[in-house]
Amino acid sequence: MFDDCPNLYKLDLSSNEIGYIGPNTFAAQTDMHHINLAGNQLSELNTNGTDFHSKTITYLYLQNNRLTSIRNGSFHELVTSYLYLQSNKIAYIESDAFFDCSIGYLYMTSNPMKYIRPYAFHTGSYNHIYLSGNEIRFIPTYAFSDIYGTTLDLSGNSISYIETHAFQLSYTNLLLNSNGLQDILGSMFISSTTTTLYLNDNLLTNLLPLTFSGLTTTKLRLDNNELAEYPSGALSLLNLRTIDLSNNKISVVYDGAFDDEQQLEQLILDNNLITHLQVRIFQPPADAHLRTSTYVVAPRYMQVNPGTNTYK
Repeated sequence: MFDDCPNLYKLDLSSNEIGYIGPNTFAAQTDMHHINLAGNQLSELNTNGTDFHSKTITYLYLQNNRLTSIRNGSFHELVTSYLYLQSNKIAYIESDAFFDCSIGYLYMTSNPMKYIRPYAFHTGSYNHIYLSGNEIRFIPTYAFSDIYGTTLDLSGNSISYIETHAFQLSYTNLLLNSNGLQDILGSMFISSTTTTLYLNDNLLTNLLPLTFSGLTTTKLRLDNNELAEYPSGALSLLNLRTIDLSNNKISVVYDGAFDDEQQLEQLILDNNLITHLQVRIFQPPADAHLRTSTYVVAPRYMQVNPGTNTYK
């Protein structure tokens, strides 16, 4: 359609009634600043052509349409700073829907999305992925495979289960808060690195030993869950500096619970059910170097016994 306009730089077709884009509609446009198709009646993206393959499009607006899924082959080797797909009717993302892309900001919030297929995000750089506020129920194996970026936001969904090897990624911030998670399996994070991990406001009842082993996380939020105890070796996060365990139901913190967390600076335990703490809990192994700036917030009703290192 636009073959005679190879220098087309900006195309605004927003707020029309476009229901279909034929194959190769944008075949002649390989480097565009702006394609705006927001507010139309699109129900699917044509995957038989190369409209969004191997192209550079700085701003690609597809929000407020009627897209029901992101199909295999929708976005291959796409380079874009902003891709807007929010407020559609997207129910699922197929395998290889996003393959070897370089995307700055990907917005897919406020959809009735329930499923993400394995390898939905496969290879490439996705600096910020926002999938919050959908209806995603579980994360399958290899859903996020060999990708990297800054923020992956899956908060505010209905995620109750995450399969093994679901995350094979390198992200600064991984947000899984405000879901329905009841268990965390260490195998779901194998081959992943993340600096900040948000698991607050879920339904977690326990932490298995070595759950987070191997992660490079420095900040971990587990507040507002249903945790009843904190077992020894639960984290094994050697780089951890901050952990928030507030607003749980923790009544027991076992000796040596934080032996591996030798870099710990902030430990937040307020609003739990702890009645006493043993000194050994906060004493590192003889060969460890715990930072002197460690900050502990214990339950507000606990008092220190004068002249001792114990609480009552």
